[in-house]
This record gives sequence, C-alpha cells and structure tokens, in this order.
Amino acid sequence: MTQLFIDRQAFAFNQSVQTWADLLTQLDRDMDARGRLLTEVQFDGVDDPTFRDTGALRRALSGVVRIDAATATPHDLLRDCLLEAAGTVAALRDESTLVAERFRTVDPGDAHARLGHLAGELAQLVVLVHTLQGPLAVDLARRDDGAPAADTDLARFAGVVDALVAAQGGGDHHTVADILEYDLMPFLGAWQTRFERLAG
Repeated sequence: MTQLFIDRQAFAFNQSVQTWADLLTQLDRDMDARGRLLTEVQFDGVDDPTFRDTGALRRALSGVVRIDAATATPHDLLRDCLLEAAGTVAALRDESTLVAERFRTVDPGDAHARLGHLAGELAQLVVLVHTLQGPLAVDLARRDDGAPAADTDLARFAGVVDALVAAQGGGDHHTVADILEYDLMPFLGAWQTRFERLAG
C-alpha cells in the first residue's frame, strides 16, 4: 500500500487508483479546494521535477511505497517565481559588466562567445515576461515611479539588441561595451527592481 504525505502530514486517498495520473487528478482537485497547488513531489525519497510530464503520469503506484508532496498558495508560488527572476536578472547584470570589460581590452578573447550566451539568457527573460503577462496575468504595466511600462521597455530592449548586433558585426568593440554598460545594464536594473517590487 502506498503512503502519501503532503506538507509532511499523512494524507488519505483512494487506494483503488492505479497510476500517478489518477492520484494527481484527485490531489489537484483536493488542493484546489484548499486554495493550494502541488509544487514538489518525491517518489520513495527521489525528487521528480517532471511529475506532471507524460512519462511520470504513467507511473504505476503498485511499485511506489511512499510519496511526499509539497504545496504552496498561488501567491507564494508567484512570489518565488518573481524573486527567482530578480536573481536571474542580477546575474545577467554582473555578466554584462564582465562582457563589457572584456570588449574594452586589446584582445576581447571570449567576449564574443560570452555575448552570445548573454543574448540567449536575455531571450529567456523576454519569454518569462510574456509568460507573466499572459498565462499568469501579472500586471507588469503597473508603475508608480514614472518609469516606462513593460511593453515599452521591451520595445526599447529590441532596439538595444539591434544596436548590439550591428556594433558586434562591424567589429566596433568599444560601442558594444558602451551599449552593454549604458543601455543594457540600466534596462536589467529596472527589471530587477520591478520583479522585486511585484514580489514584495
């Protein structure tokens, strides 16, 4: 018989269910009624971050002795997401500083590769912003400091990226460094502040 613990408390469930998919459906319904969401799951002491994926859903409960699950309120989950995003943006600012310094040297070395990696991370930031505004319906346009709203910021960001690409393509390393320092870093700083304020 499978034992189930939710937030470290024993939790009774219908033992006739055969798969994790069946149990998860029941748990989602029960947690929704309590205003909570299932956020983490361990099967026999092993974390499974893919517990909602198709492969995990097919898991037969007959082979599982113990399931430990953790829950959070939607508000707590969103706050954690926003704080993680703020931390990610802070790291991107640090990387931007380093890349700018590399481009200002006589031999930029790995600056081009670092800039490519930075560009990929920035693309993920834009995806996150669209996810927050879309499926999660977070109001990123709300500003009380007179700064531009999210959509305006992203439009300006597209211009910064175009300028970076043009400067790098033209081999103008000093301009790349200036754009990183004087355009990109303030943009990232504004987003870090915004995420932290929304998480408040």
